[in-house]
Amino acid sequence: MPIVDIFPTAVSISQMPRNFHQGELEFFDNEKTTAMQNIGNLMGDDQYVLDRPEMTNIRTIVQNELDNYLKKVYSPKNNLTIEITQSWLSWLDPGQYFHEHQHQNSLVSGCLYINANRNYDAIIFHKKEFQQIYIPAGSDNQWNTTMATCPVNTGDIVLFPSKITHSVAPTRNNYTRTTLAFNSFVRGEIREGRHLLDLSL
Repeated sequence: MPIVDIFPTAVSISQMPRNFHQGELEFFDNEKTTAMQNIGNLMGDDQYVLDRPEMTNIRTIVQNELDNYLKKVYSPKNNLTIEITQSWLSWLDPGQYFHEHQHQNSLVSGCLYINANRNYDAIIFHKKEFQQIYIPAGSDNQWNTTMATCPVNTGDIVLFPSKITHSVAPTRNNYTRTTLAFNSFVRGEIREGRHLLDLSL
């Protein structure tokens, strides 16, 4: 029986084009000394970390990925750009986790993995839409599953719609998983004739 997928969720997974420089790694380590306790993990005190001079090159790399995502996924007819709004570091020491959450006041969110191992680390996406009728599945497939696990590695850049619920299970490794997360929003003029959809951003 032919089945056509409709309304898919676009998750982009790309690789940073270079390794982290020693100065960048030292910057990340230094930021951890002022980290705050979050639910299940540590979060950097600076919520605009990509605005720092030390992060200029990394910001350019992340921005390029966001530009490509906007062009390919949204393919806007108007002259829109997408801009990083907030960015922060987080650390998961052994046994720590991220609770299920979404990112409000953002269109596209993302994570750059500074220290991660694909054999142990992943981001989990959750399908939270209302199920009018719940039919227990005998085996999972792409249509009935309510959870998708995406393994991640050092240097991976993962982009996803900010509205999608995501989490990280308690880590099972003996190292600190380090992540640079960010939110973004579009700028420009949205114009769509007489449909009452115009918006200036």
